[in-house]
Amino acid sequence: MNEIRFSFEAGGIRIPAALTLPPRKTPRLGIVLVPGSFNNDIDGNYSYADGNPFELRPHTNTDLARQLADRGHAVLRYA
Repeated sequence: MNEIRFSFEAGGIRIPAALTLPPRKTPRLGIVLVPGSFNNDIDGNYSYADGNPFELRPHTNTDLARQLADRGHAVLRYA
């Protein structure tokens, strides 16, 4: 599995992103995971810095992306 972290710009805002690729050369499917807000990061973690009253690091989005990549899919996630 290969994971590439990068950012892109939309409307003057820099948006963090990550692309998780399967170990095989050609992915079976391409999947996009969007957390839905900037209240959590692309990994699925929450922090005080992002305006949350609590700090949690469950990294659910990262885990899901890696599990899907292990099954042969390419996964793009961004905030």
